[in-house]
Amino acid sequence: MTIFKRGALASAILLGALALSGCTPAMQAYKAAALDRGAAAYDALLVDNENVMCRVASAGSVARRYWISTAMFDAWMTICYPQLITPPTLPLSVQPPEPPADE
Repeated sequence: MTIFKRGALASAILLGALALSGCTPAMQAYKAAALDRGAAAYDALLVDNENVMCRVASAGSVARRYWISTAMFDAWMTICYPQLITPPTLPLSVQPPEPPADE
């Protein structure tokens, strides 16, 4: 004796497939909540990693990793100490003109 009739079994399979694929509103809400929590977790992970890279790691480990080239050092300084970075100066050909002197 079968529990489901043929149409009921097909409907159950279709409903299960839709629920597993995320096509139902409830599954969409669960996915959105998981993505929001996941994004917040990744944001916190980046902050923690920057903390380790800038404040916790030893000077030797930082030097071996980031002081091997000017580009790597500049990237490390930009992330860890942006307040110490001075903006590049413009070439003389691009400098704004001097204001006229009062006579």
